[in-house]
Amino acid sequence: MALTQRAKLTHIVEILDERPYEKGGWFHRYVKLTWWKPKTNWDDLPHREKVLGFDPHIQKGIPYEFTVFQAFQDMWGNQGGMEAFRSHLAEHLG
Repeated sequence: MALTQRAKLTHIVEILDERPYEKGGWFHRYVKLTWWKPKTNWDDLPHREKVLGFDPHIQKGIPYEFTVFQAFQDMWGNQGGMEAFRSHLAEHLG
């Protein structure tokens, strides 16, 4: 899951559980932090579109799977799908 604020990519996390661990919604999840730059100037954080390779046009506070976005399918569908996307993230986020 990519976490963004003001169109900047702030964290990449892997969801570890199958469902929320308590009532209250999707945000009660166990995750593993995959990418984060804690001592980075806000202006130096990457723009989500540059890193993701597409603009997800997300709405505030609503989680989405990347594969539901037509823009994701347009960009990554013929290039190897999620595996190619993961490789792209690893290359660009290091």
